[in-house]
Formats: sequence, structure tokens, C-alpha cells
Amino acid sequence: MNLLKTTAICSLVALGSTAAWADMKQVGKVEVKTELAAFNESNALEYWTDLEQDLGSAIAEKLDVTDDPEDDRLVVAINHVMLDGNPMLPDTGEFNFLEGTITVFDGQDEGANEDVGSIDKGGLESYALRVFAETEGAVVPEGATVITPNKDDFYNSLIEGFATEVVKNLD
Repeated sequence: MNLLKTTAICSLVALGSTAAWADMKQVGKVEVKTELAAFNESNALEYWTDLEQDLGSAIAEKLDVTDDPEDDRLVVAINHVMLDGNPMLPDTGEFNFLEGTITVFDGQDEGANEDVGSIDKGGLESYALRVFAETEGAVVPEGATVITPNKDDFYNSLIEGFATEVVKNLD
């Protein structure tokens, strides 16, 4: 009996609660980049070719994205996609750990296109975020049907959990 649970560990304390639709946080642009080059053994993008697009969409759904060059730019650099600490995913493509650096730049600062995978590269705010999914035993009522999570469940849970934590940590 396994249920899917997403847990996030943040290096920055959340400032306030998740924004409600009426008072969504506003940004000019959301960019997601995958920077897995440091891991020669990483094959995550072979299985999850839409990771950048999926995560960008999940974050944008929780924000008011204005496309205004005066508004801040949110850049997410994903630098670890692993299964139980291993960057080489199995043939099924499953993973349970997603890590990245989130940086907020003042406006559409063109000079801010450098290595955003480092929290030392400027910006108004920058922090690392780690999200992992785990299966956990739970008491299930008699007669209930338990559905074991598949790789898409983990993927969707990690994308949604990461997006939620990014928005939760914005000023």
C-alpha cells in the first residue's frame, strides 16, 4: 500500500502563504532552464524532454505573468534530476528528486542571462530548492482500492510541488 507524498526542503523560509488567485504575485517573465551538464551520467532529458516547458507552465499558472519588461524576471535553473541520489535514471525514466536554483532579476535585465544555476550570480533574490517524492505506507479504509503511483504520478507530483514552492517563496 503506497500513497504519493511530495516533500520540499527549501533554503529560504517561505514569506507568507501561497498566493490566492485574487492576489497572485506578478512577474514579467518565467524562464526554466535545465543545466545538467555537470552530470555526465545524467540521462533525465532523454526521458523528460518537456521538463522545462512543463515546469514553466506549472509556475506560470500560479503567477500573474505580464510580459512587461519592467516587471521582474523569474529564472529557474534545474540542476539535479535523480532517482535515489543517482543522476542516471533507469530505463523507465523514473525519478524522485528535483533540485534547482531560483533567481529573481530586476526587470528583463539582459545581462542576467549568465550562469543562473549559481546562487552567487546576482539578481534581487536567489535560493536553492529541492523537492523529492516518496511513497509512504498509510492506513487505508477497508474496501478502498489502492493505486500504486507510476512514473507519471511522480513526475506530475514533483513538477507541481516544485512550482508551488517556487511561488510560495517569492516576495
